[in-house]
Amino acid sequence: MAYGDYVARIDLYNPTGADQNTPDICLVTGNIYAYVCLVGAVISVKTLAISSAGDITPSIIASFTVATDPLSGQGKPSITMISPGVFGVLYGFMVFNGGYKAHPRITTISISSDGATIAAIDTETYTQTSVGMVGQKL
Repeated sequence: MAYGDYVARIDLYNPTGADQNTPDICLVTGNIYAYVCLVGAVISVKTLAISSAGDITPSIIASFTVATDPLSGQGKPSITMISPGVFGVLYGFMVFNGGYKAHPRITTISISSDGATIAAIDTETYTQTSVGMVGQKL
């Protein structure tokens, strides 16, 4: 590709409403992808299909609510594969207790290879202390 060349857009998927707020995406398997998004204070994971040619199937396969904490909406959620079928969703929230303090959470979820089933595995909250972050099961 030479200087000044541009890349043509193959396909575009524009989630409706606030779904497009701070999205992050990762491969599940084959042509199935998962993306995490923030809608107000709700963190959701959704699955969809994208072909190897870049064509996007414009319908959501499955949707799963990770968190509905009114303080969850602080910070950008992210999703990453831990092992085949197991994913980590990292998100944070702030608590005002004499000053804002970060309390990031990680929730592990399973996603089936066809993207149709999403389920929670575990959630951990990290609490800020004077010596750093300490994990705390929910």
